[in-house]
Amino acid sequence: MTFYRKTFIFGLALDAAIYASAAPFSEQALGTRGPAVLRQEPGVRAAAMGGAYVALADDATGAYWNPGALQETSGQDIVLSRSDSFSQTYNYLGYTRPVWWAKDRRTVGVSVGNVSYAPVDVVENLEPKGTERPQETVVGFTYAQPLASLSIGGTLKWVNQHADENAQSWAVDAGLFGKMYSGRGSWGVAMQNVGPGINQSGTKTGFPFVLRSGMAWRVFPSEPGGKRGLLLAGELDLPVDDTVRPRAGVEYEVRLKESLRASFRGGWRSTAGNIEEGELALGLGLTAGSARINYAYVPNQTLGATQWVDVGFHFGGVPLQQTERARKMAEAEVLLTEGRLTSAEEKLEELLRLSPRYPPARKQIQEVRRRFDQSVHPETLFILGQRAFAQGNYAEAVDYLSKLMITDPDHRTGKEMLEKAEKEVTRARMERVKKEMAAEKQKERSALIRQAETLSRQAQWRSALPAWRNVLAKDPANTHARAEVARAQTALYDQARSLETSEQFEKATDLYRFLDKDDPGYKDCAEKAERLANQTQVKNLQRAQEKYERGLLLLKENNVAEARRLFQQAVDLAPNNKTFQKALERTQ
Repeated sequence: MTFYRKTFIFGLALDAAIYASAAPFSEQALGTRGPAVLRQEPGVRAAAMGGAYVALADDATGAYWNPGALQETSGQDIVLSRSDSFSQTYNYLGYTRPVWWAKDRRTVGVSVGNVSYAPVDVVENLEPKGTERPQETVVGFTYAQPLASLSIGGTLKWVNQHADENAQSWAVDAGLFGKMYSGRGSWGVAMQNVGPGINQSGTKTGFPFVLRSGMAWRVFPSEPGGKRGLLLAGELDLPVDDTVRPRAGVEYEVRLKESLRASFRGGWRSTAGNIEEGELALGLGLTAGSARINYAYVPNQTLGATQWVDVGFHFGGVPLQQTERARKMAEAEVLLTEGRLTSAEEKLEELLRLSPRYPPARKQIQEVRRRFDQSVHPETLFILGQRAFAQGNYAEAVDYLSKLMITDPDHRTGKEMLEKAEKEVTRARMERVKKEMAAEKQKERSALIRQAETLSRQAQWRSALPAWRNVLAKDPANTHARAEVARAQTALYDQARSLETSEQFEKATDLYRFLDKDDPGYKDCAEKAERLANQTQVKNLQRAQEKYERGLLLLKENNVAEARRLFQQAVDLAPNNKTFQKALERTQ
């Protein structure tokens, strides 16, 4: 008997034990124990399927139905639900998201449920004091994680009841979830509302503890690209304040477009206190991309029909590590299918370093090692290696023939074939490396060209010129780059001439020197730079002399501070002039 079957049977046995030990309730009290907010079942999809949801809770309502099933969510999920019945309104908000922690995927969530009643009159000492709206609120924090090949989770709940006075307490839910038959079937066991009860106005009330066990089966799944899907679900609930309550549900899904699906649902659940009578439920759902909307109609013999509507959004994705784990698992399965046992084992060991407790990988690596044990006969290894070599699968041939050399080092034909296969693998690896290097160089050249072209378009010629030089260094035969170098040189030379005409000699000199350094001997840049440098020096000396003479006049007038400033400017303009330096020193 498999582990998940044992677990499910244990859950059913535990249900029966709790049910047998439950205290009897009067017919009027059946299904009424504890705050109503703890008995409210969120989720319109679940309501339309008769509440047979403990083995299906893969959205944000799973925090209520089965915390362990939240491991099945493929991204972040949020649900907003509302229902009105009789004199009360129920609102629910749930949010879950997957996280990667301690080398495995986990799931966390938060949920809020609120029941509000119609206003009631408040009377004290026979005098009216206005009205009050009783409310009950539950806030839950959920965590789920893998447990071997199963998933386990729990929800810690804070309960608040506001009527005559505020009362608070806490409760805990827990759930276990598993799959079977390659994922077509699933099962779940959950217990809810384990806690000390709540004390309201001096009266202590126990919580509505309940055990749920259920199974679901996908008759024909709606896979990517599929047009339809049929899902059946059944559940057995054992409340501590009621008789056993079976539930059943069905869902038929039709894919209208690539990202548009419609669902038709129906369900049945027994009524409180009577296992032989029940209530039918009907519902519709529409999913468009990441958004969904659901509707359910649930009749009730006591409170009348209830109409539920909720909206949900699924966004984001699984953690990157989980995606990487799935990719490595798929690669390992391909390698195993191809018979490349050594490569498959290496890939699985790499995967287990990422996620050591991942059950499929641990199971698969056991299968690989079992096949290793069956493939150690030298003649079998030689035949497999010879076949792989003939098919051109040289890496696979090396795999088999290497193991052959371990088991039979004197196998001459196998040794010769192994050497040839290793040479072919090395040659293929070198060719692959060459192609990768060529692609990397081309990528680098393309990036340099894009950068240089951007600078040219922006007329940033001083930056564009060395950028095009870098392109030529990587690709000397690039005629376009040569033309762009010439264009940048011409533009910079024209700028230098314009600066020279406007007597901005220092800037013009700098550009001429830049061009001469880039391409020594380019036009007359060196001569012009030298001539302008001399002109600039003469001009600076004249300006410095003027400032020096003005400083002397100010010094005679005892305006030492202003004289010092002028002497400093003279020194800045002619740093090598000792006369200016001595004058500055006299004013220190």
